[in-house]
Amino acid sequence: MKHSTWIVGAAPPTAAKFNAIVGLVSLGIALAGCGGPGQPGAGDGGRAGSGGAGGPIPPTLSLFAGGIGGPGNADGTGAAARFSGFQDSLTASPQGLATDGAGNLFVADTRNGAIRKIVIATGAVTTLARTTGFDNAQGLATDGAGNLFVADTLNSIILKVVIATGAVTTLAGATFFYPRGLACDNAGNLFVAEPGAIRKVVIATGSVTTLAGTPGVYGREDGTGPAATFNFASAMARDNAGNLFVADSPAIRKVVIATGVVTTLAEILEYPYDASGISTSTLSVGLSSDGLGNLFVAVAASHMIRKVVIATGVVTTIAGSLGGSGTTDGTGTAARFDILGGLANDGAGNLFVADNTTIRKIVLATGLVTTLAGSSRVLGSADGTGTAARFDWPTGLLNDGAGSLFVADSRNHTIRQVDISTGAVTTLVGTPGIPGLEDGTGAAARLDFPVGLASDGAGNLFVSDRKIRKVVVATGDVTTIEGIPDVARSAMAADGAGNLFIAGWFNHTIRKVDVATGLVTTIAGSPGVSGSTDGMGAAARFNGPSGLATDGAGNLFVADGDNHTIRRVDVATGLVTTIAGSPGVSGSADGTGTTARFYWPGLLATDGAGNLFVADTGNSTIRKIVVATGVVTTPVGSPGHGGVALGPLPAGLTNPVGLAVGPAGSLFITDENAILQVR
Repeated sequence: MKHSTWIVGAAPPTAAKFNAIVGLVSLGIALAGCGGPGQPGAGDGGRAGSGGAGGPIPPTLSLFAGGIGGPGNADGTGAAARFSGFQDSLTASPQGLATDGAGNLFVADTRNGAIRKIVIATGAVTTLARTTGFDNAQGLATDGAGNLFVADTLNSIILKVVIATGAVTTLAGATFFYPRGLACDNAGNLFVAEPGAIRKVVIATGSVTTLAGTPGVYGREDGTGPAATFNFASAMARDNAGNLFVADSPAIRKVVIATGVVTTLAEILEYPYDASGISTSTLSVGLSSDGLGNLFVAVAASHMIRKVVIATGVVTTIAGSLGGSGTTDGTGTAARFDILGGLANDGAGNLFVADNTTIRKIVLATGLVTTLAGSSRVLGSADGTGTAARFDWPTGLLNDGAGSLFVADSRNHTIRQVDISTGAVTTLVGTPGIPGLEDGTGAAARLDFPVGLASDGAGNLFVSDRKIRKVVVATGDVTTIEGIPDVARSAMAADGAGNLFIAGWFNHTIRKVDVATGLVTTIAGSPGVSGSTDGMGAAARFNGPSGLATDGAGNLFVADGDNHTIRRVDVATGLVTTIAGSPGVSGSADGTGTTARFYWPGLLATDGAGNLFVADTGNSTIRKIVVATGVVTTPVGSPGHGGVALGPLPAGLTNPVGLAVGPAGSLFITDENAILQVR
């Protein structure tokens, strides 16, 4: 997820806002059984079953094509658990790790705003505590007395969590500047690394003093106390001989606790440092000591775990390979890491590392790397059937009504075709990994991060990447429809009468394109003017319109992403009304009309029976709106519990993006790197 400035990967709301811009049109096929258990449905979803007492078979969520994995915030055991993903290309999330000496590992699950607990013996993951401060958390440390300490970096305070109860209090604050690394000693002290200094906190009283360096004064000078300088002190570890070790990019510094003497132990010169050893960006670094004279280091983008012998400063690689990104378990250099974060040692010969959406375990004696908890992303660009196929962030989804699904495989820069009856996936146009805007046929054509899809019902697809492209399905011929401004990665819908509708996420308008003539008109909203006003044509206001769907009856439905509302446009008159949600008020509440709440709603689909389905991306759910009444329910997913969980509804979703209504009352959903099916 680091190939484009449009990438989902930053913390919400960025991820949700991006997902909200991708577009979809559905073909009005009746969808049944999506109301969830206990709600009426027809077709497959509501048919009587032969099991149990002969009652209805509840609709279920299943994997249709691709592979599931990646970020989320679900508790569970091993691969069933989900953690947040990376924040940017060089900053890992989750971040800090700490062990308590009682068989537990604690994780600062940064973007989920949670502290998670893992039972090392079983891989069982639970959520210890949640607070807004944890979405800033970078460093963790335990004191051996049942307390966990958290560096709430952006709020510049230190939090204390009672492990037995999950109770959270503030230990110290107001004197720190972006605290990052933490370490405890055996005498009731907590040490805090911040840019420029190492601070000492007496846990019993919360009193703060400076052990080494000077807050706000930066450099790389060795020395004693305030005479020493630090550049970007972050992760920290303590040995059993009274020393602290600090990741001070790109060096490892040693601080003698008793005297405050600072020396440089080792230089870790590897990507992303330049030849002079100067850091080219802010890094996530993990640091841990085994108490046996060794220090272990992980730099986010290096893909390696390094060992530093404290007595000599000698650096070796114990697992992973420089430049060898991946998620493969294995031994030593055969293992692969993605984006490394925090490190922790359990004192029993095992090292734990936060690796993007997973927690990995390394047996130090052998270098064996396994995945303890979480699930890595399953991505690629392989044609195949069902779970043998691979996608890389599929977004827009469209059912042509003739047995095929079309998928905008965004980061592969391709359009994929899926046979609904068999699950066979093929690549219709574009070449994986090669973006561009060149017209052509099949693999010779170039697309640039396609997202929106629409169909004219006559064998043509329309695709939005940086322009509007037309694809003749029978031949794979790709041409560009010129003369439509501000269409980059816009949502689209078609009405079957030769008109294409475009949601201008950037310019806050809904436009109509006559495909035959290329004539473009604005039917609602005013270019460049955001707002939430209902009204006629140019008097109406939108704020980041993100998803579109038509109902075949002259209505166009709009997911007004930044307003967190669902709007309806009468195409004939341009009259805009709000049918669900309250402008500017986000949340996740079922209800009627303005009492319902959404969180960056994006993709839409209609079922031809008066129902509208919404990919409520920020809530990791699919919402259902009965258009006639405005009643909103949540048939798929649980708000606040991201992570794909297959099985009976509501099941679980991570980041639902695309929707399409399928045959026999089914619903297809693109989520992470998979296509899921509800039926």
